[in-house]
Amino acid sequence: MLAELREVLVKIPLAEDADASLVGGKADSLDWLHKRGYRIPDTWVLTTTFFEDWVREVGESSSWNELINGISGKTSRDRSLIADQCRALADLIHSFSFSPKQAETLEQLKLNEENRFAVRSSGVDEDLSGASFAGMYESFLNVSSNQLAARVKDCFAAAFDARVFLYRLSMGFPMTISQMAVIVQRQIDSDVSGVVFSINPVNNDYDELVINAHPGLGEDLVSGLITPDNWVIDKNTLGHVESRPSPSRQEAESNGCLTADQTKTLSKTVLTIEQARGKPVDVEWAFVDETLYMLQVRPITNWVQLPPEMLTKPHEPRYLYLDPSLADGLTISHALTRATIDFNMKLGKAILGVEFESWIPEADPRKSFIFTNGLRIYVNLSM
Repeated sequence: MLAELREVLVKIPLAEDADASLVGGKADSLDWLHKRGYRIPDTWVLTTTFFEDWVREVGESSSWNELINGISGKTSRDRSLIADQCRALADLIHSFSFSPKQAETLEQLKLNEENRFAVRSSGVDEDLSGASFAGMYESFLNVSSNQLAARVKDCFAAAFDARVFLYRLSMGFPMTISQMAVIVQRQIDSDVSGVVFSINPVNNDYDELVINAHPGLGEDLVSGLITPDNWVIDKNTLGHVESRPSPSRQEAESNGCLTADQTKTLSKTVLTIEQARGKPVDVEWAFVDETLYMLQVRPITNWVQLPPEMLTKPHEPRYLYLDPSLADGLTISHALTRATIDFNMKLGKAILGVEFESWIPEADPRKSFIFTNGLRIYVNLSM
């Protein structure tokens, strides 16, 4: 079976011993969804094997060596230099030709001239629990058979975009050639599509999920070009905490582009995915008539995991905590160091003239105004 997976083209569902190093993180998550009964469009994967010759050419090129030598000792602040070197590498990649075997594989996907595809990058280092690479790789919708080869090449080239290398630098990843697979899906004609966050990304509220939606395929939504219809949903009751239509469509559709039944169906589905995954998720989806399709699932990497003693059970009165580390301009999602906490304790004493005896990990969050927990500083605003 593993030998079969070395083929350049596989179809979801993948074999049980499928390896994400062959199909990439996005395809692996789609396979996970399909095998658990969630509906996805017909999906094929051009595995990393499809691109082996190109990877070798990149690794042997002067453009790659110049990039790696130039990036040595650099940080994510050296944006212009890295961007210039990545553009030179992209030019090289777009000069590559498809081998006869690659061309034959692509022909297998062109069943007839009327086919339309969604073509998406699926990086091996994509959608990891600590690094999602969200929005850095490429996706193309409504791709015709004649455009398929060019869009596949664009998706492969996305692995060498400057944004990817800057992100890898910031995350401390090694500067190696990123292995890339490419997903080719049957394009579905969605009536409405969008993204769901199974935790409120604005306020880190575990009891809320957020739906963003827009009529049609949602290209502009995912790329950030439009303001979508927005719902904040109570995960315990599935009721609407907030409903805000897009400013561009408020007069025409005051209730937004989703019905109450659709928001409930979407919420229930995403909650089952979150429960199965064991952590908050970011899900791309689409409705065709009343049929819900899952297009992608990945972990949310910028949420802050609260200690159990700071959580309340469903329907219990909730507490509002301020985390200064998440203030605009700081946004520290990881734990603070003990030195940082000690510094802030001394700073607080100097400014306010009081000792903060409750700044100890054992403090009861519900009875303390300012305290530390999980190596983070909190202020209990409910007091």
